[in-house]
Amino acid sequence: MISSAPFTVTVIAPPSTAIGQLAQQMAPGESRTDLGDSGLSSGAWYTVQWCNRFHYDHAHSRAHLLGKLAAGQGGDRSNCLYDAVTNTWQFAMYGGSELGHVYESIAYNPLAGELFTGNWPGGLDEQLKKWTVGQPLDQWLNPATNSFGAHINSSTQPSLCWHPNLFGPGDGGILALKDEAYGDDTVIAWRRSDDSWHTVPGTAHPLSGSYQSNGAIEYVRASDVCLASFNPGQGGRTFRIPAGSGGALAAATQIADVPIHCGYTGAGGQRGILIDDPAGGPSLYILEKGGTNRVWRLEGESWSLRSYTHPFPTGSATDDTNWVVASCFPLGVFWCQDNWETTPSRLWRPNG
Repeated sequence: MISSAPFTVTVIAPPSTAIGQLAQQMAPGESRTDLGDSGLSSGAWYTVQWCNRFHYDHAHSRAHLLGKLAAGQGGDRSNCLYDAVTNTWQFAMYGGSELGHVYESIAYNPLAGELFTGNWPGGLDEQLKKWTVGQPLDQWLNPATNSFGAHINSSTQPSLCWHPNLFGPGDGGILALKDEAYGDDTVIAWRRSDDSWHTVPGTAHPLSGSYQSNGAIEYVRASDVCLASFNPGQGGRTFRIPAGSGGALAAATQIADVPIHCGYTGAGGQRGILIDDPAGGPSLYILEKGGTNRVWRLEGESWSLRSYTHPFPTGSATDDTNWVVASCFPLGVFWCQDNWETTPSRLWRPNG
């Protein structure tokens, strides 16, 4: 049964944790590398390539990170689970010759402990995969959905995001950027309660060039909306997608294009990570990768370039793009991991 209660943010007080204690000590603008989390092998860390984000779940004292090697490196995937109470990670590596990396293909439903990702295009693999907390880390339901009749993405694994109220209060689902190949690109939506696919009204628009759905989607907790961003350099637009009602999707509205292409990047690229405010504010941030570590914040309907830079992954700007970030609500900090075992985790409380 789908709850009809309005959406509210409930923060469950977890046990005292190292990450919580460290975040509490940090002033605006400060970064720290003394978290001391452990447990991942160098091989697991090395799977952190060409992806942007992982997920921190404060209410359940967990974090979830997915990695993926290119086929030329063996093609293994990793599923990495962090226990905030013990400050340790566990992981599984599995897979084989599949192409590609994780990219932006990770979505997390905290209420059900479900992690979603997609596969490189090809046959039945063009559907969502699901892992659930409590299952072995290498045990996925594949596919987790019915067929939606066409590929999500002709070039990479699909960009995904979970919206807890996508079809109404408590009636959540997955949003994905869909490359139509010979027509308009759109945002599509999977309804969890009845395993059905839909197109989000108001998102159809033409793009040029290749990798048209290399973009990002992020849920904004405070306003209960998702922002979906296509590459503005190819004619892509940025959309606000609010909560739905009565089992139906709400129409998207177009807002100002993102100031930098938000999506995955490899070596030599320059992109942005679209990510929610870790303090739970009504906005979200863009953290630059592969450039000068610029930071933007959405102010109303426009993007504001901040006067400060971020310190990821190692304290200063770098062309290294093999790192991921989690928004740690309600701790008010971002948490970065890169793909070297010798690089410590870095927490950063944004200046504002």
